[in-house]
Amino acid sequence: MRPQRNLISVIAISCTLFLFVFTNFSGQVTPTPSPTTSDSPTPQPSPSTVAIPTPTPLPGWQNFHRWGSITLFNGLPSDSIRAIAQTADGVLWFGTDNGLARFDGRRVQNFTFGSEDANRVLTLKAARNGELWIGTQKGAFVYAESQIQPVPATEGFAVTTIISGTETYLGTNAGVVLHVLADANANHAVERLFPDPVADPSGKPLGITAIVDDDVRILIATSGGGVFSCRDGRVSEFRTSPRPLFVNALVRNPAGDIWMGTDAKKGSGGIYLVKNDSRADRISASTADVVALEANNDGMWAATSRYGLFHHHLQSAETDSYTFANTSGGLRSDTVYSVFTDREGVVWIGTNRGVSRYDPQGPNQETVSDIPNSNFIRTIWQSGDGRAMFAGSNRGLFEFGGEQWNRVPSLKEKVVYTIDQNADGVIVGTPSGIFDSNGKLLIDGDARSIDYFQGNTYAAIFGRGVVAITDKAQKVVFADGTVTSLFGRFADRLWIGTAGNGLFSFDGKTVKTEVTPDVLKSGTVWKMFSGDNGILWIAGEHGVFRLQNGQVEQIITAEDVRDVFVDGGDVWAATTTRGLLHARHDDRSGWLVSAIGFEQGMPSEKAFSIGSTGNLKRYFGASRSIVSGSAPPFSRR
Repeated sequence: MRPQRNLISVIAISCTLFLFVFTNFSGQVTPTPSPTTSDSPTPQPSPSTVAIPTPTPLPGWQNFHRWGSITLFNGLPSDSIRAIAQTADGVLWFGTDNGLARFDGRRVQNFTFGSEDANRVLTLKAARNGELWIGTQKGAFVYAESQIQPVPATEGFAVTTIISGTETYLGTNAGVVLHVLADANANHAVERLFPDPVADPSGKPLGITAIVDDDVRILIATSGGGVFSCRDGRVSEFRTSPRPLFVNALVRNPAGDIWMGTDAKKGSGGIYLVKNDSRADRISASTADVVALEANNDGMWAATSRYGLFHHHLQSAETDSYTFANTSGGLRSDTVYSVFTDREGVVWIGTNRGVSRYDPQGPNQETVSDIPNSNFIRTIWQSGDGRAMFAGSNRGLFEFGGEQWNRVPSLKEKVVYTIDQNADGVIVGTPSGIFDSNGKLLIDGDARSIDYFQGNTYAAIFGRGVVAITDKAQKVVFADGTVTSLFGRFADRLWIGTAGNGLFSFDGKTVKTEVTPDVLKSGTVWKMFSGDNGILWIAGEHGVFRLQNGQVEQIITAEDVRDVFVDGGDVWAATTTRGLLHARHDDRSGWLVSAIGFEQGMPSEKAFSIGSTGNLKRYFGASRSIVSGSAPPFSRR
């Protein structure tokens, strides 16, 4: 009887897992039939629909809310995405090797232009009047009022680049720039901007890769001849030092600076910033060949042919690198053809394996180890000078090395509750005592909290009390075995939280009761925090409390709040029951609280710690990983 019952249980579990996997997979993408083609340049809508872009199966839940993707499987006519644009109505357009795709956030709709060459889209540009200009291997097309029309006299050119401002210009592979003219009835015609093609010294026309209009001239990038300047129909060399010859991208950022993306050897940089129309400063990032550039207010994005995506920050002069490997597959491929920033600041990346979507303000989950217990993060701590950041887990201590978390070998098997520092460096509190970074035991006992006050380091040892651990005698200054947390950032007192006995303070000599448990009503005091205004915030067993001028106010009602962080009017609380909570005060409605859990980008509903860096980046320790994001995080959830 028992084997039969076990067999039934196994079948039931298997069915449940199958339904779960099938439901989640089908909710992410919808299979579609192969795209159709047409002999006429009229839109051919695809009958398929897809959900909002989601990540590839590789990163799974980890980067779900920062990275997403749209591929051939979701309805695109091709996975090779050569160009991306957004029209005034918010719709995104993808130019592929097999036609044009329209994406409105829900559906993918495909368009074809007749011949195979015409379906190979090379460039896209959205005009201010709502038109979408399309450059293909066989001429230019314009999409307006739900219709696609060919631009006369362009079918003999491969249109490689387009700019559209007060005037529209088309760059071609034949060294010719076409100026688009339109009559009162919106009928288009073209004329050459200059009579002879841009050519190399032997007279061979150079392919035009990019055009920039800086109001006084037209800058023309070529593959093989560098950059040229056109003014009043006359073309001359745009001389810089150095002067790269193979320029694949040319953009002008909002500040008016000119940037070039060029071919470069492996290990070299292909991004240049042109200053004073003469000096070209190479950005020190090993990009190799740069094929596309995108300028926005955050800096410069560079698409490369072999090494993924790069982001150069203008203010810090630092450059971030995004690859298939370091994004866990969020970036579909390291071969990137195009990059575009939409009006909400989301970056869309065209690759040879579909479109990747990257939201810089979305939550990013970072695992510190392949061991599940090592990703159970209990505490996050940053040094006072901001140079070091550590994470304590259920199995070990990890230090952030700028790009990844590195295990501290001497503490690899320890459960880390709390992190701080003394004169010799970082120290950690564990269930078996406090250790330094070399693994040396400083004091035994169940250490729940460590803090520095008036030249001494104190520890809350559960079952023993508050101990001055840097004092040779290791004197117990408060013999209450329920101590759970310390906060010593106030110059005049060390705050002491307990498990149900209330809140106390220590002035260096004596301990006094600050708030009794019947008034505080927080239960266990897990953590405390204070800003510059002297208000004490308490993360407690029954919510978040604020202590100001001796008065206690409950701000958030929630069970098991493990940490609290306050930034101006934003109150953040890490809970093990509802994930991350965000509270703001409204003059009419009082405190408004929203929950951020698994569906909004947290790895689980169990959050334990909150950290912050000087660049307004927040870190949240949870039971599966560390979540990071810009402040305020999860702004587009």
